[in-house]
Amino acid sequence: HSGTLQIAEGANVYFWDGSKLALSVEEKNANDTFLINSMDRIRGVDNIYITVKNDQAYGTYNIAANSTVFSGTATIVSGGNEIAVISVNGDLALCGITTYALKQTNGNLTLQIAKDTTPPAVPVITVDQTEWTNGTVNVSATFDPAAVLNQFSYDQNNWVTYTGPVSCSENKTVYFKSVNRAGNVSTASFQITNIDTEKPVVSVTGNPVEWTNSSVSLTLSASDADSGIKSFQYSYDNTNWNNCAATLTVSQNKTIYFKTEDTAGNITTEIVNVTR
Repeated sequence: HSGTLQIAEGANVYFWDGSKLALSVEEKNANDTFLINSMDRIRGVDNIYITVKNDQAYGTYNIAANSTVFSGTATIVSGGNEIAVISVNGDLALCGITTYALKQTNGNLTLQIAKDTTPPAVPVITVDQTEWTNGTVNVSATFDPAAVLNQFSYDQNNWVTYTGPVSCSENKTVYFKSVNRAGNVSTASFQITNIDTEKPVVSVTGNPVEWTNSSVSLTLSASDADSGIKSFQYSYDNTNWNNCAATLTVSQNKTIYFKTEDTAGNITTEIVNVTR
């Protein structure tokens, strides 16, 4: 039925099994008059067929006034195909970039046609390294299967298609973007802060400049702005290493190798020749 159905006061319309109520809004505009003046006067209908154009304008289409009893469904037809089934005040149906919803408000039945505004699921981010490292951190993202475009960026201006884990060798923020067919966007980001490629800054004091017949105490001072100092070691042959505190006592002339390692694995080596 492409026009309107006006049921006289006091009259009822009965549908037998196998018959169907088919309506069309193809030639209608949003907010035009109701196609049916009283749905409550129709008996035997629990599903309405509503035909729409493929490019039906978005808006609210008045289907039936006085529709306090109807609690069934509507089958949406487009291009001769049934594309969706929606319930009164139920979930909307997504077809391409268009949503359809059957609403019963103030006793009236309407069909709401709108552009999809639901964004894709937010990208889920994982990383392969959360501890301090002097290597790379690989950042991965899992995207909504319905997304048609998945990208990453370092500055939110220049975007690159995501094809796999993003490998980073320095601390930075990685941004991810997911876009669905309707152009709705979801974003997520991850800030990498656990990469440290700088060696510790080390100094050794206490090596005498004057002759002495006493033991010499060598004191290590070290700093590391990022991951922090992990350990001090010393060696007399640069091969066999022993842990030590920040002070090492030496009782004879020799060469001492000091190795300072930070938490990320960066190493600074200092060589001290005690000759006096």
